[in-house]
Amino acid sequence: MAPCFEVARSFLIARFENNELLSTRVVDCGGCEGFGRVQMLRQRQVDTLICSGIKGFYRDLLQAAGIAVVSNVSGGVSETLTAWVAGKLAPDGAEAEPIDFEGEFPLEDLVCWTRELFVAHGYRVSDSADRAPFPIDLVAEIPCPVCHRPIRVAICCGAHTYRPEREIELLHLVSAGGYDARVYVRSTTPHVAARCREYGVELIDPDSRFANRDEPVADRIPILQTVVAGHERASAGA
Repeated sequence: MAPCFEVARSFLIARFENNELLSTRVVDCGGCEGFGRVQMLRQRQVDTLICSGIKGFYRDLLQAAGIAVVSNVSGGVSETLTAWVAGKLAPDGAEAEPIDFEGEFPLEDLVCWTRELFVAHGYRVSDSADRAPFPIDLVAEIPCPVCHRPIRVAICCGAHTYRPEREIELLHLVSAGGYDARVYVRSTTPHVAARCREYGVELIDPDSRFANRDEPVADRIPILQTVVAGHERASAGA
């Protein structure tokens, strides 16, 4: 058993029916700390996680998603599964009530996930340090698939503050020059979506379909779903 959920490099997913083990498979997991692992477990419809150490934030997030958590377990995988079937392991507590985690993902985790998303779609991504003002976290660049001119995207991962409307306004202001598009990464709410539309900022929800890599389209700008000025022929929203 890995000592910590957030750094485990792989997960064994076991399928049971009537306390009989039907199948197992190992799923590798790297990259972003706990957030990527929570996403992976949800996508594979896991209903119970058995682990050693786990941060309270991720335990709460898993429980709110309907996944029971059995923590502080050590030892070998086979003996752990045997103990689970025998009823010797119990979840940490009652399932949590539904929780709105909007805006509460750790900033470092959200930045890591966003960087991996854009890199997987062919962008060159750099940190904003010494290149862009607050609240821009990342700068993504890619050649336009039609005209081949560079497209620069200013990205803000919305976990700096609990006032998303201010973040979106600042992103709009500081990215007015030198950028072809601006992206705000945060859980979608009607208020956040409306403010992004008002300021011409594309909203990406980390719990949306973008959690997996999209199939590329040769003449379309990856990821961006709105029209990019000067690159209309390559825009998905055109």
